[in-house]
Amino acid sequence: MQSAPLRWTTEKDEENFPGGHRKTLFLKDGVRGSAVELEPGGSLPKENPGGPTLLVGIGTMKLSNGKTHTDELGPEGLLWADGPLLETNSGKQPARFILLEF
Repeated sequence: MQSAPLRWTTEKDEENFPGGHRKTLFLKDGVRGSAVELEPGGSLPKENPGGPTLLVGIGTMKLSNGKTHTDELGPEGLLWADGPLLETNSGKQPARFILLEF
């Protein structure tokens, strides 16, 4: 059984970063589940540990990685990456989603 990376602790359960907010919902078996809100133009922090990542949309949003794609997701829309997601909210409304980092 894989354990969560050491930098994922219950002490840092909420984080504000430029253009967004993350609240850790759980840490279990090497997976961190977080509720994230990105303001328009806000980007996910680049400090992700590098493992696979699954994004589950809560509302309608438009996300871009700034290089190769722009995804328009509706509620319960999914976005998978083999590594960390480096997404920016390219929409006009806040983007709300659940992020599962493995």
